[in-house]
Amino acid sequence: MNIKDFSEIMGNPVPEKEILKRISNNPETLQLYKDLNDDVRRQVLNFFMGTESVPITYDPFFKKIFNPNEHPERLESLIGSLLGQEVHILEVLKQEGNQLTDKGSFVVMDIVIQLSSGAIVNIEMQKVGYAFPGERADCYVSDLIMREFNKLSIESKNTPEKAKKPFRYKDMKPVFLIVLMENSSEPFSKVAPEYIHTKQTYYSSGAKVPSLSNIVYVSLDTFENITHNIDSKSSAWLTFLSTKKPERIIQLINAYPEFMELYTEISRFRTDEREVLSMFSEALKMMDHNTELYMIDEMKKECELKKLELEKVQVEYINTQIKLGSTLEELENTQNELSNAQKELGNTQKELGNTQKELGNTQKELSETKERLNSTEQDLKKVIEILKKNGISIS
Repeated sequence: MNIKDFSEIMGNPVPEKEILKRISNNPETLQLYKDLNDDVRRQVLNFFMGTESVPITYDPFFKKIFNPNEHPERLESLIGSLLGQEVHILEVLKQEGNQLTDKGSFVVMDIVIQLSSGAIVNIEMQKVGYAFPGERADCYVSDLIMREFNKLSIESKNTPEKAKKPFRYKDMKPVFLIVLMENSSEPFSKVAPEYIHTKQTYYSSGAKVPSLSNIVYVSLDTFENITHNIDSKSSAWLTFLSTKKPERIIQLINAYPEFMELYTEISRFRTDEREVLSMFSEALKMMDHNTELYMIDEMKKECELKKLELEKVQVEYINTQIKLGSTLEELENTQNELSNAQKELGNTQKELGNTQKELGNTQKELSETKERLNSTEQDLKKVIEILKKNGISIS
């Protein structure tokens, strides 16, 4: 196949004014259109005009295209290309989940099918990458495993005694969860350019122990950013899921002509404004709910981080108080030593004062003694002179 123009896929373009007129002719359709935000209105108009495709990652569109009751071969091809094996759908299982303890919430699944091998596959489409994807995925898989366990247990109990076979865990079939993410969460965006993430279970001893749980995450945003060639069935399906760009769609159909059927089906939506607008409206409601869940998870995560930071501050505060207590004790000891030193200094100064006083008295006495000596010396000189005058010799 050699397609050159997008109109060969989606049909002839229609002017925007004509689209708006058709939408306005039906009050219900017009209200659905008005309820959309500006960005989504632009997407809707571009699709009706025939300039781009619809986002297959929107849940209603995904379920419409991949309805396993109407087109099982599409899901078989998608699942087989991602798991690397040929698969056949045996039946579509009801979307039911065991009630969890999270305030009565349910594990809600997108498409759940059982393969001819007995394995159960859940295809989960995530418009917004959830926080803590590992925990969520484990809950989903656990729900499927318990569903299979309960089914086999009931069958074993209800089987007539003659034909009854004992229940064996070994009879349980593997469970596959495939999570398609339009916007990958941080753990997956960090490992780009890898875009397929397959869970693998290892034991430190190297022991080979079978596991029922199989989880595959697909980062559609990473795939779209790094992949240019469409050279395999898996890359063809991921291109179909990740792009609305006319040039990529033309490239896809030229490489894999069987996808023309899917886009022909999508192009038929252009004639039913009410259905398409209802599908967009439903998708946005689900996105709002998912965003709310995401924000709650982020708030919980932020609260946990704040709690850890607070605990760290509390520990630092306690350590500071301990150090401060030791410092205060040291300061008190120093103050006591200083007080004693000051007391000793006061006593020393007092003794010094007394000594200085005594020294002053001694100096006074010495001065008086010197004066008396001087006076005595003068008297003596006078006596000697008188004796000399009288002819008395002093030897």
